[in-house]
Amino acid sequence: MTVPMPLIEDIRSLDRDGTSGREIARRLGVSRDTVAKYVAIDDFSPQVPVKACRTRRWSPSPGQALG
Repeated sequence: MTVPMPLIEDIRSLDRDGTSGREIARRLGVSRDTVAKYVAIDDFSPQVPVKACRTRRWSPSPGQALG
């Protein structure tokens, strides 16, 4: 299940106010694991996908001279 951003903001706000994770979960109707997950995340900026470098593999054909 995807958690909507306003709910994540509520979780983090309640955590900042000192509310326990169990109480946050009870008030918002989510699991304690969900609360712990979103409290632990520091940066919600989207991650830029990193392309893997592809190396060119070259092998000589049979009978082809090297260098």
